[in-house]
Amino acid sequence: MNTPYITESGKQFGLGHVKRFQAMAELFPELNLYLVLNEDSEANDGLSKWSNEDLNGLNSLIKQSEVVFFDSFIASEEACKIVEKSKKLIAIDDYIRRNWSCGLIVDWTIDSEKNHLPVGNRSCFGLNYLVSRKIFRDKKKSERKESLLSKPVSDWIITTIFGGSDLLDLTSLAINALGGYRNANHIGTRLYPSYVTFKNHNRCQWNLSDEEYVKALVESDVVITAGGQTLYELAVLGIPNYCISTNDNQNEDFIGFTSEGLSLPLTVQQISDARILEKDLDKLILSLDKMNRIDGYGGKLRDDVIKYLCL
Repeated sequence: MNTPYITESGKQFGLGHVKRFQAMAELFPELNLYLVLNEDSEANDGLSKWSNEDLNGLNSLIKQSEVVFFDSFIASEEACKIVEKSKKLIAIDDYIRRNWSCGLIVDWTIDSEKNHLPVGNRSCFGLNYLVSRKIFRDKKKSERKESLLSKPVSDWIITTIFGGSDLLDLTSLAINALGGYRNANHIGTRLYPSYVTFKNHNRCQWNLSDEEYVKALVESDVVITAGGQTLYELAVLGIPNYCISTNDNQNEDFIGFTSEGLSLPLTVQQISDARILEKDLDKLILSLDKMNRIDGYGGKLRDDVIKYLCL
């Protein structure tokens, strides 16, 4: 069985959906998931494509597929209605933006099980359904709290990562703001506006492999990040962090994580004031305890999907 995973990715959309595809592909190896990217996505050469304009092509893909994974926030209502004709549909819909009439609907955002009524044929709501890529699991450091408490803030390893494209160019601000911290590091991709200027900067790490990326995060005491998929990965890794909402589609994650104390809020203006790190030690320590309940294995999601597909 080959199973399409319909989504989008790239500079204007971010890379979170592709990371989620990778996690789902690992969780369901028997389904042989493959990417179908929206035609406006970057780096879709050689991959299957879909668009809101070519509804006939989308309809053809749906008809020939036994199972369809759908994970898009740019799909038109007409496209969604076609997707609902799938023989078996698994739709990932953060914050349930649509009243699905059928399918297994996944929303592992914070408190989704409390905030939304069931939709589709089966609903998988809340952090208990979270699945992360395998490389992020079992990496929580029991000594992280002691590390934060045992050294001055000036010696903390502080890492910044602002999604896949850093549309607000926060990395440039962070490089200047954290210049006084000798262990400040900045992770990014070639899609970042700051890449050309800082590609040879000794504190910047660009286009890391997954292994290098996870290693850099795990070695950090604190991470400053954007909303979105990175927040879930940091929660699975158990790394205290500050979050900045850089896009409208990140606002709900930003509010959810900061209101639950899993992340501390930061504004664009505050990133230029590194002194804020010195004020929040107790809150950062408390966030570690709250992250211990998040594992990202996705066992509950796998069980529900297997039952729904009758595999």
